[in-house]
Amino acid sequence: MNPKPFLLSLTGLLLAAGSNAQDAVTFKPATPQFLESLDKMADQRREAIRNAKSLYPTTGTVYHVANDGSDGNDGRSPEKPIQSLAAVNKLPLKPGDAVLFKRGDLWRGAIAATTADVTYSAWGIGPKPIISGSPESGAGRSKWALVPGTTNIYVFHRELVDCGGILFDFGATAGIKVVPAYSDGFKVRVKDQPERPFDVKTDLTQDLMFFCKVDKLLKDGKPVIHSNEAVGPLYLRCDKGNPGAVFEYLEFFSRGNTFSPRAPRMTVDNIHFTHCGTHSIGSGHLTGLTVRNCEVSWGGGCLQYYKPNGDPVRFGNGIEIYSGCKDFTVTSNYIYQIYDAGATHQYKGSAGSPIVHENVLFSDNLIEYCIYSIEYFLDQTNSEQQVMRNVKYVNNILRFSGYGWGSFPGRAAHIKGWDHRNISDGFVMEGNIFDRSRTMLVHCGVREEQHLPKMSRNTYVQLTNRGYLARFSPNPTKPVTIKPDRTQEEDDIIRQLVSDEGVIYTTDQEPECPGYWPSGM
Repeated sequence: MNPKPFLLSLTGLLLAAGSNAQDAVTFKPATPQFLESLDKMADQRREAIRNAKSLYPTTGTVYHVANDGSDGNDGRSPEKPIQSLAAVNKLPLKPGDAVLFKRGDLWRGAIAATTADVTYSAWGIGPKPIISGSPESGAGRSKWALVPGTTNIYVFHRELVDCGGILFDFGATAGIKVVPAYSDGFKVRVKDQPERPFDVKTDLTQDLMFFCKVDKLLKDGKPVIHSNEAVGPLYLRCDKGNPGAVFEYLEFFSRGNTFSPRAPRMTVDNIHFTHCGTHSIGSGHLTGLTVRNCEVSWGGGCLQYYKPNGDPVRFGNGIEIYSGCKDFTVTSNYIYQIYDAGATHQYKGSAGSPIVHENVLFSDNLIEYCIYSIEYFLDQTNSEQQVMRNVKYVNNILRFSGYGWGSFPGRAAHIKGWDHRNISDGFVMEGNIFDRSRTMLVHCGVREEQHLPKMSRNTYVQLTNRGYLARFSPNPTKPVTIKPDRTQEEDDIIRQLVSDEGVIYTTDQEPECPGYWPSGM
């Protein structure tokens, strides 16, 4: 996809609105015409990504995968494709090979990619092939049984690993995950009241609340959740009756990455990843990963760990490299409805081998309805050698953070850098659109001001009733508002945000969303 038409369109909009870099603290009203233009730009980019042509090398063997194939085939031609992800994971891949999934088909499971210089892409005609993390459809009356003593609490027909979310009727609504604390059993903690045992019969208090009772394996008095053997019953409240009969479409966001690249110089192109409870594409300490023209949707929400006091922590990103990364490119992807971050590179740990994020490019993506559109942080407390070098976020359209299925009140941003050291050299955010957030647009914290990202030609659109624009300063960061009574210090930070042809718009128009669901207890 060529990004230039979008940049030119945005430039024209700003000029028409009379943007003036020297008038840095004057906010402009986002007219209905302007907001409609942003909608049109997002629509155009979404369609361009969904209709992108597959790009894969021909220097090695090309393998084909299709639902109507057979694992007895060699997969080396469209006429003799292999069928399953298990067969894909056993292919004798070599550098230069490509694995192509048939457009319009769907697979359930995960890919462990272990060979360098391999491309995963699509073949055929139609929508992108889908890799779903959901182990099976939850539709079907026989798959659910009523819990004795209740009229609306159902249990799934088999035990599952931890489930981060449940999606009903193609995104018409989503389930509400209930995550009680764990201290010698699941416990409900209510302020000013003693904690009491969690009871699935009474503590699923809203329609479509669900609970995963995954505590068969314990370590140090806490459930082990990072094991495929850590399974348990899944309970769902459904006030309209048996959920398998009520909903024709019911999918689970199961624990485990959907695509795990474990070798350098790998490309993922034109595949749709969905229903993943952790990271749709997730790896650690990797060089040369490129993700382009993919769709990443409806994911995250699984348990990450329990704190020493028993409180749960949840997670789940769309595209992530944790620890060190080099030559990491995420370009022309459509990412939406992710519990945590749409795309991220991050690390937080003690000193050891220096962790470096080098040559990172996030460009021309459309990211919508995530808690954080892009998240980054690099913080080794006892090391001076870690650095983010040559990191660029360019020409991304980032919209409606905190309005998706997993949102929390007061927790949302399009750029989330937290209050970490975040030492950087050549960190640039240029030509991006930050369009409305339930909390703030950008949060960039650093140890020293010289490490703040260079902001250039960005467009900021925020809601007047939120009044919260950014945190952009050395740690600890301070909130910058769009309210008239802001301080001189806030105005100085705003000037940094718009110093190079940036512009800030304000509006009272809340985003039109497919739904806003609290993510649970």
